[in-house]
Order: sequence, then C-alpha cells, then structure tokens
Amino acid sequence: MNCAYRKACRNRHLLFFFVCLFCGSMDLQGQVIVRNKIEKNIIFGVHAFSEGFNVKDPATSEVTKENYGYLEPYLGYFFSRNFGVGPILKYHRFRSTFDEDYNHLEVGGFARYYIPIGLNPDLPVTLLFLAEISYRASDFQQINSSDFIQSEGLDYNIFIFTPLGAQIKIWKGLHGELRTDWILHSSGYDEFTLRMGLEYHFGDERREH
Repeated sequence: MNCAYRKACRNRHLLFFFVCLFCGSMDLQGQVIVRNKIEKNIIFGVHAFSEGFNVKDPATSEVTKENYGYLEPYLGYFFSRNFGVGPILKYHRFRSTFDEDYNHLEVGGFARYYIPIGLNPDLPVTLLFLAEISYRASDFQQINSSDFIQSEGLDYNIFIFTPLGAQIKIWKGLHGELRTDWILHSSGYDEFTLRMGLEYHFGDERREH
C-alpha cells in the first residue's frame, strides 16, 4: 500500500465526517446562519496524526514495519474578532525496519480569518468557519507523493492555503477542527489534504456589538 493510496483513504474518511457534520447542523430548527458574534483573544491548538502499517514483499514474503506521525502546535493572537496571526511549528517523524528513519521540522507563521457568519449560538451546536494562509521554512522538500529531498538547515519553503475550515465547540473554549489544506512546495509539487485537530480559545465570549 503506497503513501498516495493511504492519504487518499484518509482524506475520504475525513471528508465524509465533514459532510455529515455540516448536513446535520442544517437540520436544526430556527434561524441557523447568523452573524458570528463570538470574540476571542488568544488561541492555542494542535494538529496531530499517526499511523502504523506493515508492507509485505510479494517476492520474498518479508514484512516491513513502518510508522509515520506529526505534531503541529500553534499559537495565535487576535487583533479583532475575526483576524489573528501567530507562530506555528511542525515536527514529522518516520520509522521503518527497511527504509532510513527521518525527522523533519517546519517553522513559520500563519494568518487566520474567521468568516463572519456561523450557526446561531442559541442552538445546541456552535459552528465557526475560517480561512487561513501559512508560510513555513523547512529542512525537507516534497517532490512527489512519495519522494522528498532533505537539507541540514531550513532551506526550503512551504505555503499552505486553507480555503475552508470548520470548528465545532466541544466544551467551554475547546473546539474540534476540520479543514482542507492546499500545500505548495517550492519544488513545484502541490497537494490537497484534509486534517483534524483540537483548539482552545482563551477569552472566547459572545459580543452583541
């Protein structure tokens, strides 16, 4: 099972979850879509992923064990109700009994805009929508779906555009997030991916003005 196939399966599962979440929210009674009046000061969040799998060589029956994961924490400060910026860090880790192990690092920043509409906060579900742009300096560069090049320093550039993301309130300031990202590497390779994460909003409160 190659990397591109695993990524496609994962994206389809996340997309199905997103569609179910959105359609389910539309069944709520009353005025559903209203102006977003949720004001936040500081956000802290993390995107994380981990998977392990076995690959069997059909010729030799040898089994290779592989594990890949990443952790991406970030912190944002909001100058207004809908616009904020902050630093972001991403750490990749890959381990294999056949291929060479590697670690990768991305360091950068992001700017986020909350679309000024959302679900009516008087309804049982609080749902927010966002768009985001991010820049990272990285010590690796993806050149296709399975191959990359690596350097000793942060010599490569990565741009990430999030045309649409959705956050659902879980408890107090804690939100679950689902988003679609368009990732552009300076090598010319680009890819779309769906990601999930958790985020906490400090100073998250409703403003009527």
